[in-house]
Amino acid sequence: MKGFTLIELLVVVLIIGILASVALPQYEIAVAKSRVAQVLPFMGSVQAAQEAYYMANGVYSDDWSELDVSIPSGVTVSACSEGGRNTQCATVLPGVVCPLQSGGGVLYCKGNNNQIPTIGLSYEYGGYRGHIGRRVCYAPVNSDKLNKVCKALGGVLKAVEYSENRYAF
Repeated sequence: MKGFTLIELLVVVLIIGILASVALPQYEIAVAKSRVAQVLPFMGSVQAAQEAYYMANGVYSDDWSELDVSIPSGVTVSACSEGGRNTQCATVLPGVVCPLQSGGGVLYCKGNNNQIPTIGLSYEYGGYRGHIGRRVCYAPVNSDKLNKVCKALGGVLKAVEYSENRYAF
């Protein structure tokens, strides 16, 4: 009777375990990067709508009904408070929230539970129109996964603060 010995089976299981331990972190980074890729087009449409609203009214809007943008299916909008202001938040993916509050002319989308890094898209930066369209990615200093996501998106580390790294595109 021929078969595999216990040692041979253990070696195969060990090799599979090693391969899984190498592949799993890369898989988590790929999932986080794909979530960000789903959020970026939504942010771009909000940026364009906010710029059009600003050109017409001289201020940015905190209300979706004032913007000429259709809310994609699967995105829910609810009242929220961000930066001490009452505004509306869009939940783009489960746990990924984008408040419409336009502090400094930047739209931020942030994920809970280390799902995605905080992504910012500028539609005006402190009155300097040359910064329109600039993207920023914030990742906690202690999260290698989210720092790798920011780098994988093409971000370049610009600043290190006490609790987070800032990448600019």
